[in-house]
Amino acid sequence: MTSQNEIPVKIHVETVHRQDGQKEEYAEDFDGRLIEIGETVYLRYEEELPENEHATVTFKIAGDEEVQLTRKLEHQKLHLTFKPGKRIPSRYQTPYGNIPVATFAGRMETVLEDDPRAGKLEIDYRLYNGDSLLGDYKIRLQFTA
Repeated sequence: MTSQNEIPVKIHVETVHRQDGQKEEYAEDFDGRLIEIGETVYLRYEEELPENEHATVTFKIAGDEEVQLTRKLEHQKLHLTFKPGKRIPSRYQTPYGNIPVATFAGRMETVLEDDPRAGKLEIDYRLYNGDSLLGDYKIRLQFTA
């Protein structure tokens, strides 16, 4: 039987993106939900975008071996999988068609605590389109109930 437990959490996300000598940094706090199904933890929040749009962002954490990131907008969906030391193909779905992408996670760390329910996620990865490097990324996420 699958057990499911959903609780509200505060989520802090920081990202760094480097491409062609340029560096972009982003930091934001969100009210989100933590959902546990068996041994898998899901973190979900809504990201507000310009022009009254929003994106639903979900992190699926399956221990230290795999993390999945899904970001859905009305007509777009990005689904990335991270496994330490592995290149993982994926697709970026847009209104104009699918764009093949791939991730290579050079570093990944997950820490989950039970009392109080909290944790952190750190991923350093490269994003590719075919053989072309789109950029180097760092995700730093912390959450607490």
